Amino acid sequence: WALREFQAHFALGGLGSDLTQHSALQARLDGRPMITAAATRASIFTENPGFVFGMLPVEAKDRVIYDSIVYMASEVDARQPTASAQSPCGDRSCRASLKLGTLGRCSDSTRIPGEQLFGPILAVGPVSDATSAEQFRTALARLQSSNVTILHLCEVSIDVVRTVTLLMEELDFNVLAIVAHGITTSEFEWKANGGWWQGAYILDAEAWSDTYPVKGSFSDMTSSDFVHRFQASWGVKPTASAAAQFAALCTLVAAIEAANTTDPMGVADKLRNLTLEEFYGSISFDAHGQCQKDMYVLQAPHVGLFKSHDEFASIVFPDIHGVYQDFVFPRPIWKQHRCRYKTSECSGHGQCSLEGLCSCAGAWSGQSCEDEATVFESNSAHVLFIGLATLGSIAFVLAIGSIALFINRYRHKR
Repeated sequence: WALREFQAHFALGGLGSDLTQHSALQARLDGRPMITAAATRASIFTENPGFVFGMLPVEAKDRVIYDSIVYMASEVDARQPTASAQSPCGDRSCRASLKLGTLGRCSDSTRIPGEQLFGPILAVGPVSDATSAEQFRTALARLQSSNVTILHLCEVSIDVVRTVTLLMEELDFNVLAIVAHGITTSEFEWKANGGWWQGAYILDAEAWSDTYPVKGSFSDMTSSDFVHRFQASWGVKPTASAAAQFAALCTLVAAIEAANTTDPMGVADKLRNLTLEEFYGSISFDAHGQCQKDMYVLQAPHVGLFKSHDEFASIVFPDIHGVYQDFVFPRPIWKQHRCRYKTSECSGHGQCSLEGLCSCAGAWSGQSCEDEATVFESNSAHVLFIGLATLGSIAFVLAIGSIALFINRYRHKR
């Protein structure tokens, strides 16, 4: 209706795949290209080829997270090929020890890639905000006794994620990785800033991150620029969906300018062959019209170590910086993690051991390496001068004393 009523040349998809499925069909029947920022259902694009263009990557969130875990496990094994009790992943190789367990209501997008990469999955759930602490303990004990090393929390609230991680610490249930969606939300950040250190190092995936460093060739903005301008206008931090919607408009206008016309078919042809470097990522479309850009794996930082609001959860995979230095894998065991938080990593003067104790460097000591022993450094010439001066002072005092004694005796004789 809107396309016909306003004689629009182009359409923007609504929020979600269900709404977009119907509107995309109408756009194709009316001969109007549609660009959507919030739909991933494959049939939307395969049934309307050349007319619908999606800004969300084809690759599923869970698949890219699992790929990143496999990659990092292989990297750890390559650096330390001989496994032992002191190895990061214990007495087995990291790759061989990967076993996936899920808690919550997980879909096929979790189950299928999980089974392909890790074999049989131990699925426990569903759970919700109404699940009791004792029920959570029972579920976690089952996962722990089955030697699960990757825990994926599916379709649960941030409150549930917080409860689960607190209970995992209580039970000393150590895993190599925790996966949950929502770490880029203000709620997650607020809870982490409030001292929820157990939420550190959780993995998530998004189509966009405010830490992506590239400046847009059309928008002339970096991700940081977009965040600041969005906050100035709306008073809140933009989500990945907001970035995708803005990038969709940039992409459409860039195609219009490239076509030098508003003719729908001419612009659609430019969209099919477009490659655009933007703050949202490298944008291009496959034969069906789905975006071919990367999905980014993000990781929540160690509480207290992030620098600013804009840098809370950073991209750790794929490696846009070339070193993977920010990807913490495997996550530290709870004893060591607790030590790092409680002592600020031994006051910066040592390291936390696997037993959760500080190993202090140099002259530092104390439970948190907070005490420094006094060290005296001497210069031989300086010491010689002080020694001679001290001896001279003693000799002078003795001389004065001798003279006084002589005078006193002389007077008594007279």
